[in-house]
Amino acid sequence: SHAFLVSLPRITGLEGTDFGEALSVNAKEIAVFDNSPGGLGGIEGVVDISSKTLEPNYEESVRESYKCPLACTRACKACLFTDSCFMLNWRLDRRILEKLGWGEWK
Repeated sequence: SHAFLVSLPRITGLEGTDFGEALSVNAKEIAVFDNSPGGLGGIEGVVDISSKTLEPNYEESVRESYKCPLACTRACKACLFTDSCFMLNWRLDRRILEKLGWGEWK
C-alpha cells in the first residue's frame, strides 16, 4: 500500500494525511482512498476508472517506489514512509517489493 500512498501527495497536491489504506492480508487486497467524507477527488485524479489504468506519472512513481534515493537498508522517509500508515510504518521493508519483482511490473 505504501507504494501507492507515498507519491499521492506529490501527484495530487493533497496532504499525505488526506489518504488512507485498508489491508486484507488473507484476500491479498489493499485499498487506498482519500479519507474525507464525500471524498476530495485525490484518487479520481490518478485512476482512470473507465480504462482501469493509472495516470502515467503516478504509475511511474508507483513502479519506482521500491528504489530509495538514500539506499536505506529497509525503508525511510525518502522512499516508503507515509503519514497515512495505519500501522505507523512498522515492519516496512522496501526490499519485499524487489523480491516480488516490483521493478519488472508492467
